[in-house]
Amino acid sequence: MTERRSKTSPKQSLWLRFVNKVIRFLVRVLLASWYLPKVVGPRKPAVQGRAILFANHHHMCDPLFITLFYKTDRLSFVAKKELYSIPGVQTILDAFSSIKLDRQVTDMHAAKSILGALRMDRIVGLFMQGTRVNADDIVSVKPKDVLLYYAIRQKIPVILVGITPNYRLFGRPRFTFSDTLLMTIKNKNKLTRDEQTSVGYEVMRQIYELAGLSYEPADIEEHRAVFEREIEVRPYLEGCEGEAI
Repeated sequence: MTERRSKTSPKQSLWLRFVNKVIRFLVRVLLASWYLPKVVGPRKPAVQGRAILFANHHHMCDPLFITLFYKTDRLSFVAKKELYSIPGVQTILDAFSSIKLDRQVTDMHAAKSILGALRMDRIVGLFMQGTRVNADDIVSVKPKDVLLYYAIRQKIPVILVGITPNYRLFGRPRFTFSDTLLMTIKNKNKLTRDEQTSVGYEVMRQIYELAGLSYEPADIEEHRAVFEREIEVRPYLEGCEGEAI
């Protein structure tokens, strides 16, 4: 299915643009000085159109630092609906064009707002496990593969970010960005549900590998074999931007 896209994003108010700049300043001056984060890999997308950024998630500062370090104003992180009820937080989320996600509804219904952002050529940022995960038990939450599979089917570029969560004074948490990648199905039109699950686990493993963390849920070797058999991965080239988009 080919998406019909609009390249027009709603223009933010002066107030929201001001809030955006203030939060970026505070993160850079206060949080970065406290934690001394380190950045590895490309810090800007190799794509002018839509893309999806997938990361692991362990700390409330993860989206703040990714947004600060990744040099684009088109990144919109997915935020759970409950955050919008906290006084002042909704304004900050709106200032960063965050996408409200209601976990109480079905995956595809909840994805409508994400698809809307992609139609406006934004880069959607989300945490594959859907929530913060204890760094000592990273296999406790199953990766969510719906948007990953959508990106593969629609040939939407993806960026993987591995976060090493050293969140303590001068701990130097590390944010490792992959190249902008294109993942496609090799030999058939679609994957079975079990194959989609395996692809999700393997991409989650790759994200944690970027972070230098070992991710070994049950059957991980089988999941990896399915990924290598069914999925082709190559660097995204702007010359192929128009293919099947």
